[in-house]
Amino acid sequence: MFAGAYTSSQCEVAVSTSLSDLPTHLRDDRPDIGEPECFLCNPSKDLVFARSESFYAMAGLGPIVEGYTILSAREHWRSFFDVPESLLGEYYEFVEIVRMRLASEYLYPITTEHGRVPVCASTDPTRHEPHCYHAHQLLFPVSFDFSADLRARNDPVVEATDLSAARNQVRKISEGEYLYFEGSNHHVTVSLPAIRPARQYFRLLVASYLGDMSLADWKAAQRRELALKAKARLKVD
Repeated sequence: MFAGAYTSSQCEVAVSTSLSDLPTHLRDDRPDIGEPECFLCNPSKDLVFARSESFYAMAGLGPIVEGYTILSAREHWRSFFDVPESLLGEYYEFVEIVRMRLASEYLYPITTEHGRVPVCASTDPTRHEPHCYHAHQLLFPVSFDFSADLRARNDPVVEATDLSAARNQVRKISEGEYLYFEGSNHHVTVSLPAIRPARQYFRLLVASYLGDMSLADWKAAQRRELALKAKARLKVD
């Protein structure tokens, strides 16, 4: 069982969806494009389990829990608050398919993003920006609620009903980094930190709630075999 704002009939339809049943724009297999040094522009093919024209989902290395998923834009957008408005319909359709795949195998996930922070460093001397930014969300099939944790930071907070409403509110306040949490009930809480939070912020929170901080750093606890196992379970045929 999982918490979510869907009826049993809606869940049944979404869970049974396969890639061949999707609209044409959600059945894209073109090569990934973008920055050659960015691992999100060039994801590991053996971890990707679903794609659309503009987004993809892959089992993440360093799974704190089995089913840990990275949902990324295929283009090199700075964050999900910077993805073009014209792509949000596709995003909502795709992310819900991914969430329902997770619900069918594990648990309906929470959705998080530490937005507008660099994900990797570039060695290209021609780049104007030494770090690269690439929109991606972390989905954890757990029932934790981090909204109180974000409010307790004593930074400005935005509450909203979905990503679109949240980013419209945030744009009136800040163009800087943000911490985005969407619970399984789809309520969104966004914190606008005055001081940069620790990297892997949401992984640190999940590890703390689980009581095992050794899992927080994905590089130190890659657990590739567990990620591959999740990919095999989640793959959209």
